[in-house]
Amino acid sequence: MATVRRALEHVRLPSGLQSERVQWLFDGAVAPKAAAAGSEGRYLLYWMQTAVRTRYNYALEFAMEAANELKLPLHVLYLFPDRSVAPPLPIDGDESPPVDEWQHEAQQDANAHAFATERHAQFALEGLADAHRRLAGRGLSLDVIHHRHVAEGPKATNLTRAELLTRCAHHAALVVTDRPYLRPWRVALDTLVSSAEAAEDDDEDATSNSFGIVQVEGDVVVPAAVASGKEEYAARTIRPKITRQLERYLVPLEVILLDRAFQTAGTSLLDVLTGSAELESLDVTTSEAIEQTLSLLDVDRSVSSVSWRFRGGETQASACAKRFLTADKLARYATERNEPSLDAGSDLSLYLRFGHICVVRVALAANQLRKVSRAKEGLASFLEELVVRRELAVNLVVYNAKHYDSMRCLPNYATITLEEHADDPREQLYSRRELEAAQTGDAFWNAAQRELATTGKMHGYMRMYWAKKLLEWTRSPAEGFHAALVLNNKYALDAPDANSYAGVAWSFGKHDQGWKERPIFGKVRYMNEAGLKRKFRMAAYVRKVQRLEAEAAQGSREEAALEQEESSRKRSEVTETAEAEGEAQADSSGAAAKRRRTRQK
Repeated sequence: MATVRRALEHVRLPSGLQSERVQWLFDGAVAPKAAAAGSEGRYLLYWMQTAVRTRYNYALEFAMEAANELKLPLHVLYLFPDRSVAPPLPIDGDESPPVDEWQHEAQQDANAHAFATERHAQFALEGLADAHRRLAGRGLSLDVIHHRHVAEGPKATNLTRAELLTRCAHHAALVVTDRPYLRPWRVALDTLVSSAEAAEDDDEDATSNSFGIVQVEGDVVVPAAVASGKEEYAARTIRPKITRQLERYLVPLEVILLDRAFQTAGTSLLDVLTGSAELESLDVTTSEAIEQTLSLLDVDRSVSSVSWRFRGGETQASACAKRFLTADKLARYATERNEPSLDAGSDLSLYLRFGHICVVRVALAANQLRKVSRAKEGLASFLEELVVRRELAVNLVVYNAKHYDSMRCLPNYATITLEEHADDPREQLYSRRELEAAQTGDAFWNAAQRELATTGKMHGYMRMYWAKKLLEWTRSPAEGFHAALVLNNKYALDAPDANSYAGVAWSFGKHDQGWKERPIFGKVRYMNEAGLKRKFRMAAYVRKVQRLEAEAAQGSREEAALEQEESSRKRSEVTETAEAEGEAQADSSGAAAKRRRTRQK
């Protein structure tokens, strides 16, 4: 039997898309009648997951080349999960509160399964709106399907992500997707593949038109399996492995032109699906539509949008990279990036987390400044963080897939030493309410937590200090670890992500070495308030956070005023329309009466 994979066996990969980035997960089966060019109702589906962009999108370029080769229309699909699809919180066997008040929420990890807060959902929707516009410019449609669970009523649904995708791919010849790293996304893809394999074994005829599945890895410079075949101990062990591969993988990606006959802009995937009534499309075509769509979602609205400071989308990401990648900014980065009172960082972490920009594109742009002498030190430091450290984090979630979000991912020295000091007395314990509200006795920690809650981002150096203090202020190392995960994933726009999990784990000893033994910390690296004051302008940092809070309040007031103005404008338009219709009706009635009088005469 012919397969989709065999049909694409000799397809030319776009320049810059190395074969190691492409992995076939299921070959697919093609019946003779379906193999013919332009088969009725058949299409190619790009399941967009982690690369919400049109430039340097490796899966998209592969899909366009495959659509040209198979002579099939190409549709782009994004499944948008809200909080309703997150696993339910575990329930204790008794009614007493858990010893670790963070544990259940850390295990649930809602934001890893869905866009669980208004902040994350708004940023994601802004990115999708930008992608919708940009994809249309390349002749493609984008369908954003609401993934939600409804327990009762006419719209009751409990579909998994894999089941929802199966419905969307019902008539597809091939599903192309981005390689996911985090567990919920990876499990959904694995389930899809397992279902396809099981269906093939159960009923050969039923799979005569089954779709192939291929994943394309485009969110790292060097594919994870090429960089290393095992979990790496530290940056020093993975750095040479990545560096020696950069010449091959750090190259421009060719842009493929999709034949006009296979373009889908202006159409919807739902138009070609049978039984699509249960699929609910989300409108991301305009800013007004995004506001309406956001109101439909089940999200935590206590974690509000930060559009006053950060907006999502490839256009915003490109502008952010352009602002940062200058000789002057890189020179500042070399000397000032660790100073909390300054903003010498790139702010690119949140755009990388949402897939609004590609790391390869950023690294290539940065390398344009390699001959500028004053930028060299900052460039080297930036590329170390962007490529080596970030891909060390990917290495963690790939090769420690079951435990990257728990203390079981820590090295032996950290596990042993933290256990030995688990019962050390703590001078101060804080409740969740106190920590989340930044009501501790440490003004610097409070400022860091307020920065995170207010802006969706925390200064990088302060995030290390912030996480380590949680080890001191909770009843056990595990509770501190869970608290860091919950707060970071809830408030930070650049979390959850491979980088964010690795960052929390680093604060508890991952990718580090043993240091002088101390109470509570054992041999895990120690940070304290005195060290901050000695190295940095901490009073200035506190003032900076206060300014950010004032800007947030002002931004919220301005947004509210704009919303009120828009609402008034719409009411005015409705009134004017009603008045115009009333006048037209009166004119019509008057004319009719005059005609009746004329007839009577």
